[in-house]
Amino acid sequence: MPIRVLTLTFVLVLALAVSVIGGPAAAQQPPQAKPFKIAILEFDAVTDEALKENLGRVTAEFLITSAVNSGSFSVVERAALKKVLDEMQFGQGSNAPGTVAQAIGSMVGAQGVLTGSVAKNGSSVRLDARLVDVATGNIVAARNAYAKADLRSIATAAELLVNQLEGDLSRLTPPAPKPEPEVKAEAKPEAKPEAKPEARADEKQAEAKPQEDQGRSVLPQGEQTAPAAPQ
Repeated sequence: MPIRVLTLTFVLVLALAVSVIGGPAAAQQPPQAKPFKIAILEFDAVTDEALKENLGRVTAEFLITSAVNSGSFSVVERAALKKVLDEMQFGQGSNAPGTVAQAIGSMVGAQGVLTGSVAKNGSSVRLDARLVDVATGNIVAARNAYAKADLRSIATAAELLVNQLEGDLSRLTPPAPKPEPEVKAEAKPEAKPEAKPEARADEKQAEAKPQEDQGRSVLPQGEQTAPAAPQ
């Protein structure tokens, strides 16, 4: 048998084996979990150096990028979040108690709110993150990370925080299922009474005959009418 035919046969057999082995496994893969929707607030700068360099805003931007790229989070747009904060007359900072973070999350439809703080001392930066459950207002996770005072290191620390928080998502209260729309039963039309068929002519005559007989005078037994006198 030519070498080309043997090679083609081997390729076909190998492809068939891969499809048989990989087919059921691919079919049994569970559906991808839906991302958790969170709102990320601007971190609070708790030192003068962090405040001067606006590290609170920088940290929030790095966290948003890392959270979206992870695929585990669906992040609320900053424009929508800013509108809610303005309506509540609340600053961009995240030093809000759990009840305020809970209210913010409820207004933007998020399951969790990520708040935190950033501190800089010389060449060292520390990030502290807190994940608030919107349903309860409780802090369900708290993580921290250290970085050098350069943007690359801070971005790496933000990515590390997101990776840590992915393991804490199961602590968030799942969203309540949407109520199914009520199906109204269609009103059945009322049954109309069946019209009685008109009585036939012979039945009408049969009903009229007894009435005629009742109108005739009935003589008692034994009495006969006298014959008329001859003239």
